[in-house]
Amino acid sequence: MKGIIQNLTKLEELVLDGVNMSTLAPGHLTNLTSSLMLLSLGNCRLQGSFPENIFHRPNLHALKLQGNDYLKCNFSKVDGSSSLRYLDVSYTSFSEKLPSTIGNLKLLSHLKMAECNFIGPVPMSIGNLTQLSYLDLGDNNLSGHVPSFLSNLEQLIVLDLSLNNFSGEISDIFINLTQLSSLDLSYNRLSGPIPDIFISLTQLSSLDLSGNSLSGPIPSGVGGLRNLASVSLQTNSLNGTIPSELFNLPSLEIISLGGGIEQLQWKDLQHLNLHSNLLQGLLSAVVLPPLLLFFIISDINMTGTIPSSFAI
Repeated sequence: MKGIIQNLTKLEELVLDGVNMSTLAPGHLTNLTSSLMLLSLGNCRLQGSFPENIFHRPNLHALKLQGNDYLKCNFSKVDGSSSLRYLDVSYTSFSEKLPSTIGNLKLLSHLKMAECNFIGPVPMSIGNLTQLSYLDLGDNNLSGHVPSFLSNLEQLIVLDLSLNNFSGEISDIFINLTQLSSLDLSYNRLSGPIPDIFISLTQLSSLDLSGNSLSGPIPSGVGGLRNLASVSLQTNSLNGTIPSELFNLPSLEIISLGGGIEQLQWKDLQHLNLHSNLLQGLLSAVVLPPLLLFFIISDINMTGTIPSSFAI
């Protein structure tokens, strides 16, 4: 590292993912050349505090520090001078509130902060990151309602808020996020009905609302999501019938539904999960779609023998 720091003064990209750097004090990185545009140190066993001045490097566009479990990142002095477009600090050590100064990185298009042990609400300053196309805050301990200011992030393509403690109903905050392709709100404490606002997300290909306390029927408007390839709603308190519009979607390959669905219709699928349902009737009456690869029907009330059509 000493040779890299001292001799490669015109270095633009440095990728050392997977290299054991546990004996390197992160402070030594402060002398890296100012020409650096990409710094990737994923899973390097870095420990201690990452030097904050690297965030202010004039040409640094991408910083990847994921998988350094004992690395501490400090954003307290981050300001609008940063050139960062891509920041990944997933699986690093925080155990505190998500810093509001992260909202000063206004050029960010990708922000990945999964499993950083963040607690408390999401700071309002996140709403300033209007260039974001990818936001991953999954697997933390964030709480409160799903922030309304996320509606400012109209360029979002991927939004992952899974495995947190968000509560309350799903409001209309997603109505402006018309570019969304993937939305994951799974395993929070969300309640109430599934809102019809999802029908405005015409680019959506993956929707995961599993592991919440959502109630009521699945809205028929989901049939308008013509690009939907995967939908997961299991481990909720849904009831009523599965709308036939859902099974007429041309791109649908994976369906995971559970908890309270009383009627089943389907078309060609690859993954069908009906675990813990209120389905009734004879199992022998089931005809599997020809392209089905995964079929899960554990913990349901169907009876009878396993039909020969299940045989490979």
